[in-house]
Amino acid sequence: KEKTLLLFVIRDHVGTTPLENLSNTLTEDLKKIWDSVSKPEGLESCTITDYFDFMFAALPHKLLLPAKFEEDVIKLRERFANPNHKEFVFKPNYSKRVPADGFHVYAGGIWDQIMSNKDLDLPTQQELLAQYRCDEIATVAFDAFLGKIKGFRQPIEAGKIIEDLGPQMEEIRNATIKQFDKEASRYLSEVYKRKRQEILNKTNSQLHVFYLGQLKNLTKKAINTFNARIQEKLKGEGYDFAEVVSNARKDIETFFKNNAEEFNQLSDSINEIAAKSRTEETKKMIKNLEKTVQTQINEFVSLYFKTPTTDMWGKIIGKFQEVLQKTEQQLLKKAKSFNSSEEENTKSLENLRKRSWQQLRKKIDDELADNMFLLKLRERFEEKFRYDEEGLPKVWKPDDDIDAHFRKAREDALKLIPLFAKVQIPDGIDLDIPSDDDFIFEESLVILSETKQHDLNVRFKRESDAFYLEAKRSVVQTTARVPYWVLLLLVLLGWNEFVVILTSPTYLILVSFFGFIGFIIYSLNLFGPVETFVQMIASEIIKVGKDKVYSTLQQGHPATADKYLDSETSVSKKEQ
Repeated sequence: KEKTLLLFVIRDHVGTTPLENLSNTLTEDLKKIWDSVSKPEGLESCTITDYFDFMFAALPHKLLLPAKFEEDVIKLRERFANPNHKEFVFKPNYSKRVPADGFHVYAGGIWDQIMSNKDLDLPTQQELLAQYRCDEIATVAFDAFLGKIKGFRQPIEAGKIIEDLGPQMEEIRNATIKQFDKEASRYLSEVYKRKRQEILNKTNSQLHVFYLGQLKNLTKKAINTFNARIQEKLKGEGYDFAEVVSNARKDIETFFKNNAEEFNQLSDSINEIAAKSRTEETKKMIKNLEKTVQTQINEFVSLYFKTPTTDMWGKIIGKFQEVLQKTEQQLLKKAKSFNSSEEENTKSLENLRKRSWQQLRKKIDDELADNMFLLKLRERFEEKFRYDEEGLPKVWKPDDDIDAHFRKAREDALKLIPLFAKVQIPDGIDLDIPSDDDFIFEESLVILSETKQHDLNVRFKRESDAFYLEAKRSVVQTTARVPYWVLLLLVLLGWNEFVVILTSPTYLILVSFFGFIGFIIYSLNLFGPVETFVQMIASEIIKVGKDKVYSTLQQGHPATADKYLDSETSVSKKEQ
């Protein structure tokens, strides 16, 4: 499977952090970016390693470590120059199939985008390269083609009939296409096929002129020959007029058919190619129109879904119908240049309407995925519950009716579920979306089934309960404080002690000192470390005291000291 290699060269690497750790960090970041990118349908579960390989290298600082820098640059060069290197960059599975004679254009286009700070789009650069080179190759091949058919113009314009003109023209056309295929088939397949069809159409257009001129000359010569033979036969005697005309007609028809057969074959080939080209151009035109419709749908659906209202579906359907009508007019206008029949135009319009509606439904489904829809419900709920009418955050007070506000906000948010459950087509609007075995328009109007609505209802109620508890908790916090009468009682009962502290310099200095220390500990949130430190000091003091007691007993009463030691050991075991 074809992959793309991403080579990361980390500059000014001093070696403090190992390259392996940096590589793992970059890889994890890339995986997170990949997971956040929306992926096409059917590829949601693919990983970044399915499409990319990673390689990492590091270079030290060029000025601080010049010798080491040069050494690592040589090692890095080996990855590009040595095919036997285990980390060789240009492995066959990384090839983008850019021919060598077009690489300067390919690389130049990439560099221009880098210099202009545009997003680096390698597929676009490949397409630009293919268009540039295919145009050059087509020009050379078509110029050679014009030189080969140049000799046909003068005889045909002079009224002459060229022998074997059909086989000659077919041989020249095939040689031209073969020359183009040889050089251009190496480039991007889609561009190559499109340019091949263009040069084929151009050659057919040139040959068609000679084809019509040859038929005109052949018809003129056949008529003149027919007239001359009749006149010649009528000059004799004993002729049968009907037989003369019949014989002359047969001879001339045989002459015309023999010479025109090759042209009929060429004409059939030209008509077949023209029909195929028209089909491809029609598909390309419809695809471009669908892209335009998709872009406009994404814009107005996202806009109306941000602020959902009761008339939201009317606005969306009205805008969709407006976009669809403009697109249909463009389709019919372009279809005229393709000489499409009325039946083909009707079929194209039906397909366009169906595809446009499916694009609208896909955008709606993306916007109303479970997590996205729960987010819309939460935003609507918070807008009503946590903010006032002026958009300012609410500060709940004890006398506020939180239950009523919560109930009203949740009911208002839950109204969005039935609003988004089904697409409501306004009266008087007929979208005329065709149905078939694989697609039923009426069923596509339903977005959220009853089961899904119930599930979203339950999940949102559980989430909204957290906001209710948070509001209740904030009210409790504002009301749960020391009563004023308790503070007044403390002042009255402790007045004498307060006066003693103020009148005694020693007490005042000690209280001020310890109060300042306590304020510092509180400000820096050091209660935990201080508590640990105090416990360590207390344990050391107790240990030193026990050692002193044991040493004193050992000197005066050894037996008592041994009993004391045994009791301390048993106590320590119980504590463990």
